Amino acid sequence: MSVIRSSRTARRRRVSGFSLIELAIGLVIVATLLSALLVPLATQMDQRRVGETQKQLETAREALIGFAIANGRLPCPATDISNGIETFAPAGTRVTGECLYLNGFLPGVTLGLSPLDADGYFRDAYGTRSNRIRYAVSTENVDRWSGASCDDRGTKGTAEPRVLTKSRGMVLVGMAMIAQAADCDNSFLYICTAATTAANACNEVAGAGGAGEPANQVLSKGGAAAVIWSVGRNAADVGRTRPADELENLDLDNDRFFVARERRDTADKEFDDLVLWISPNILFARMTAAGALP
Repeated sequence: MSVIRSSRTARRRRVSGFSLIELAIGLVIVATLLSALLVPLATQMDQRRVGETQKQLETAREALIGFAIANGRLPCPATDISNGIETFAPAGTRVTGECLYLNGFLPGVTLGLSPLDADGYFRDAYGTRSNRIRYAVSTENVDRWSGASCDDRGTKGTAEPRVLTKSRGMVLVGMAMIAQAADCDNSFLYICTAATTAANACNEVAGAGGAGEPANQVLSKGGAAAVIWSVGRNAADVGRTRPADELENLDLDNDRFFVARERRDTADKEFDDLVLWISPNILFARMTAAGALP
């Protein structure tokens, strides 16, 4: 009898357990459910970082305007070895306003921002070393004219070099001349919605956006005093081939053209930079309200 009971007990145990196949199916179901939950979570985290980065860029813009109010000029960009300090050309100083580069990193130490990384740079919400916030400023000259508008400019006079980065340069040349440099001469930085290989890269080019996309649009035709941007989530991706629109923003040879458009993950139109810029009109309004300009 004991042998029969033992056999029945063993059968019951086998029936009540799970086979390896059943366990495998269960694990697949659990993994599928977890992946379905993790994808929205990753999307939510990315959206949160985008929002935080946008706020950081706005903070950087306010710091730049505050610096201009206090110093009568915009700072030069920092380099990758200047530890967050603005960098002038070897023979340049704040008096001459000659920056080493037009395009570089936000000078977090010079601006007094916090928190900064161990090397003095202001990082976006993605937090990697590759996510240091970028900055470019126009170092172009401004011509003096006797007239007060683009339609009636009168006689051309002397040129004032690097007025936006030169100590009291904006005060010396005056708001009207700077406005003409932006509106009449397109002297400052260009912002467009796509990169092109043309010399006049930010002119509207039909079909520049690709199939089903709008033409390359001019958001600022040589009228931006400075640009601040984040290179976004994919900044630290190793071995990634950057699309042309993102490469335009990383051009370090004093190129005046930058791209700002909607973020997109599709392979043919990938772009996740976040870009803000400062127009001379906003800069003038804030500096005048603070008594930094007459």
